[in-house]
Amino acid sequence: MAMFGLYLSLFLSFTLQNRLRIVTLFFFFLIEFNETEVEDQTAKVTVEEQMLITTINSMENYLVSAKSDTKLLREEAEKMNKEKGQICAQILAKQRKIASLESDSSTLNQVRSFLCVFVRELE
Repeated sequence: MAMFGLYLSLFLSFTLQNRLRIVTLFFFFLIEFNETEVEDQTAKVTVEEQMLITTINSMENYLVSAKSDTKLLREEAEKMNKEKGQICAQILAKQRKIASLESDSSTLNQVRSFLCVFVRELE
């Protein structure tokens, strides 16, 4: 507080014109200081905005990639389902063939048995 009194008495010792110059310089200093502070703050905000824009772009790219991967997986699943259907159809056709061959085998066994009985009767 003592220093303030010293500065005040020094300030009051100047002429009115010099006091006005000092006050004007002081205000210009404050304005310059505030402009620098605003510029610094603006630069920080600009950097933060650029970081956010970069993050958003990265996320958009990731989303596009994920959508592409999802589409490929969906197509692959459809292809696998079609192949599964074809394999099931082949299995069914083979099961029918086996059933037909079993029926033919049974018929042939009956014919063989009949022929064996017939041949025995002929002897």
